[in-house]
Amino acid sequence: MSKAELIYDEIMCECENAIDNFDKTKFNLYQKLIVLKPAKKLAAQIANQYKALQDELNELIEDKTEDLVEAYSHLKVPQRKKLLAVVTSLIDDATSYSATKRKVRVKRPISFEKIVSKLKYKQTDVDFKVSSIDPAIIPQSQILLVFNTKYRFLFIYQAKEGEQLSVKGTTLLNFDEDKSFKKRIRKPELILGKIQQTTKLRAVKMFGEAKSKPGPATGRINSDCILLRAIDKL
Repeated sequence: MSKAELIYDEIMCECENAIDNFDKTKFNLYQKLIVLKPAKKLAAQIANQYKALQDELNELIEDKTEDLVEAYSHLKVPQRKKLLAVVTSLIDDATSYSATKRKVRVKRPISFEKIVSKLKYKQTDVDFKVSSIDPAIIPQSQILLVFNTKYRFLFIYQAKEGEQLSVKGTTLLNFDEDKSFKKRIRKPELILGKIQQTTKLRAVKMFGEAKSKPGPATGRINSDCILLRAIDKL
């Protein structure tokens, strides 16, 4: 059996155990995937594995189909909802992992690497299921979206007219203070992945659509910050 097959069997075994013990499970599939680092297609395969069960449980809870009600009669309504939540979590975690873009090694001028060499940031956050981009992209960008995992602030930094963002130590430079803001996000898990995967323009619009009151952006980046998205130009 290949290494990939062994990893798949190990993950599926834990997923099945989580479903069997849905009332008390604390299994975090995303964290498991981050540790084992399987191929993205394998994670997508796991998500597809449980889609039919998710559809069945949705039909049971929403439509109360007679055959399904009889089949799940051993479970009370709250237990059925808990089981659906566990199955949905497995699918969402696998989908999030499979959608994460691998860092592409691009040969860049040494100066960019040196510029960000002292920047402190958070590489991966298991709870919010997001990973930082390569910081060397920042000095080539005009817009940067940053998420502080400790205080749940989403920042948008926009470069001054005719300039590009830069970094000195742990501080962002060349951003326009009148066009750069922060907003506290209530449910970051619903939008962070979308910001990383959607179009450039839509990513910027999603910040504007957040309903909380904007505040000033300081430019300071620390080990609680995920570098979500860098945009060269719209």
